[in-house]
This record gives sequence, C-alpha cells and structure tokens, in this order.
Amino acid sequence: MFGKMLTKNYQLLEREIASTFSRRFTKFGPHPEASLWFSEGRQRARFSVIAGIICERIQNRKVSICDIGCGYGGFLKFLQNEHNNIDFEYTGYDRLQTSRIDGLLDYVRHV
Repeated sequence: MFGKMLTKNYQLLEREIASTFSRRFTKFGPHPEASLWFSEGRQRARFSVIAGIICERIQNRKVSICDIGCGYGGFLKFLQNEHNNIDFEYTGYDRLQTSRIDGLLDYVRHV
C-alpha cells in the first residue's frame, strides 16, 4: 500500500511539473525563465558546472551527451556557444510534447 501511495504521489508531482513547464514555455518561449531555472544567470551557472565536469573527464575525446529533461535544448545551445571545443554528440529527452519545441529542435526525443 505504501508503494502505491508513493507511485501516485510521484505521478501527481510529475504531472504538476510538466503542466507548470508547459504553461511557462507557452508564456516565455524557449528561454531560461520557461525551464523553471527562473533566470539565465542561474541556468548558465548550472550549465557551466556540468560542462566543466565533462571537460575534465573526457580529456579531448569525443563524448555522447544524453540530456534527460532537456526542455527547449538550452544546454545544447550553451555547449555550442560556450564550449565549441568539446567534440560531442547530443540527444535530448523530454516528456513535454509541444509543437513549438518540435519545430525548434530535431534532436529531442519525447518519452
């Protein structure tokens, strides 16, 4: 019974997050404010830390990046603009399915 309650709570939380992101994406479009990071500065700080870890570990080798919860693809854009020295393949996955995202990105897989 406890497991079913946790599953139900998780599903409710997941729906609420998806709904909130969808509303914010409709309002703000493909910008950091839509992604629940609320500001470009906070998003860029997070992306910088992640990119730094990738750079430390790959040692000039090609890397495959799987971005779970990629939203509108902000991390890919960050890598392309700020870390174009990284040789990478990128695939983003997101649950949100909107034609606005599909039109912007051809590297997002909906799950």
